Amino acid sequence: MSETRKLAAILAADVVGFSRLASADEDRTLARLRALRSDLIDPTIAVHHGRVVKRTGDGALVEFRSVVDAVRRAIEIQNAMVERNAGVPAERRIEFRIGIHLGDVVEEADGDLMGDGVNIAARLEGIAKPGAICLSEDAFRQVRARLDLAVSDLGETQLKNIAEPVRVYALTVGLPAEVKPAAPVALPDKLSIAVLPFQNMSGDPEQEYFADGISEDIITALSKLSQLFVIARNSSFTFFAHGYNSLGVILHYVGRSEEALPCFERAMALDPFCPGMVLHFHGQAYFQLRRYEEAAAVLKRRILRFPETDASRVLLAACYGEMGRLDEAREQWREALRVNPDFSLDYRRKVLPYKNPADFEAVVDGLRKAGVVK
Repeated sequence: MSETRKLAAILAADVVGFSRLASADEDRTLARLRALRSDLIDPTIAVHHGRVVKRTGDGALVEFRSVVDAVRRAIEIQNAMVERNAGVPAERRIEFRIGIHLGDVVEEADGDLMGDGVNIAARLEGIAKPGAICLSEDAFRQVRARLDLAVSDLGETQLKNIAEPVRVYALTVGLPAEVKPAAPVALPDKLSIAVLPFQNMSGDPEQEYFADGISEDIITALSKLSQLFVIARNSSFTFFAHGYNSLGVILHYVGRSEEALPCFERAMALDPFCPGMVLHFHGQAYFQLRRYEEAAAVLKRRILRFPETDASRVLLAACYGEMGRLDEAREQWREALRVNPDFSLDYRRKVLPYKNPADFEAVVDGLRKAGVVK
């Protein structure tokens, strides 16, 4: 039996008090959990190339290519759960606890993962509070300079059946992830410099993190020179993210959505708190390429972040129309009109700058198939 040893970001999650919830109302609890998986958890994982290794009843073990992706997705899920639990009695709430670790794992021939990397992630999940995320020091080291997080250092912690203590960090979640407003800062009287991300010219997406790492190393080295004022990584990367997004929008509207996709993906990688419209255009590009499942997954993420969007709900309705999921298409159309009773396809047909009008008509065609427009 063949096996592969590798380094991986592992996310372990489960439902707090699942046995209690199931014993009180098993049918309703299982239905709610299935809905959460299909509408929130699975689309969130899939969009950023996570892989569900196994499900354990109320829990799951997920592999990501980077800790940054794992943490972003964990925050997104936990924040979405706060919104979904609003108004639900405490004894009926579904709450997740999540543990994330970066470590060595063994991948079996059937895709299952084993080893300390998996065990530590599972133990971190076990000590997390309801609605919280616990990271090992190895995982936290990868994200502390990349994401704007409020964290608590829990110190060296002896995890069950783990030989050595592990330093644990708990993330404060429960509010929409936003960049903290910066107070006005007077620039020092010295040369200022910003290091923009290197462009990956290799054609290999796996090299993107390597390119980012080079930029970070240069920023760190330059910051040690007292005669220079070095712009923070987040500020320069966010600036570059806007450029990628703008390029993606242009490529999409001229009918080159295949080229637009990596632009949107790069923008989101550079700026974890990217504007929600990046997600909308990302989904729009997938739709233009007739990749409806992927478009729907991205648009669901957009709607979770911004429930009052009419445009994303209409596009999701068109996706469902193309996929033959007519009831879901009509539900999204009704929600779009609830959000904006004055929504008009004729108006959008006039103002959206498609080079080829047929690209917009493809959306209308999806809505026709759903039976919501003539």
